[in-house]
Amino acid sequence: MKLCKISSMIIALVFSNNVNAALASNATLLMGSQSSHCFNDLGMPGACTDYEIPDSNYFAVDGMNAHIINTNKLEDGVFSEEERVGIETGIDGGIILGAIQDVGYIDSSWVFNGGTGNHYTRSPITIISDDNAGNVILDMSGFTVWWENEYTPLDFVKNVEGTLTCGSACDNGDTFVLEARAILPVTHGFDNPDDYLFHMEGTISSVPVPAAIWLFGSGLIGLVGFARRKKI
Repeated sequence: MKLCKISSMIIALVFSNNVNAALASNATLLMGSQSSHCFNDLGMPGACTDYEIPDSNYFAVDGMNAHIINTNKLEDGVFSEEERVGIETGIDGGIILGAIQDVGYIDSSWVFNGGTGNHYTRSPITIISDDNAGNVILDMSGFTVWWENEYTPLDFVKNVEGTLTCGSACDNGDTFVLEARAILPVTHGFDNPDDYLFHMEGTISSVPVPAAIWLFGSGLIGLVGFARRKKI
């Protein structure tokens, strides 16, 4: 009887990880490849008449035309295509939940308004809520920007939340779209507090339950059955 109780508890623990799958607290949000289109659809990506607009991975600052250096646009609370700056994967391949990532690990260097920069974290990004149905809210208060050759502690990192929307249940191999909005302070040439948007798409990488564990669980089931037959 004791063997049955212990084995039942272990089996429940092993197989519970596969029920109502949720985003792992240490999952990596891998940045996917960049997709783009031509401004005003003039030409084809790679040979645009004007310039290319990033679609998959980018950040944007309302009121700043990313493609015309030092030219301000009207701030209207809406992020236009012209305000996007494309980003590419860094050393870690994207965002690692529960870890602090230095400059160059989330994304590789980009240029905005004449300055080179990267995104990084001063404290780990963690999960606030997960409905187990593909909708997750992330605490991104430690998410910030290195820009113009200095670590820049921008105020927008305070109380910033990210919305992660997955294809299914945010488990290993699932697709996702991550967006976070914030406010940039009046600094580094910004005349007014500016709206900021971070957008990233890709796939989730989390360590699945090892095959050996599943075999162990299956073995326990057989052991329990054997013990019951022997007792009878």
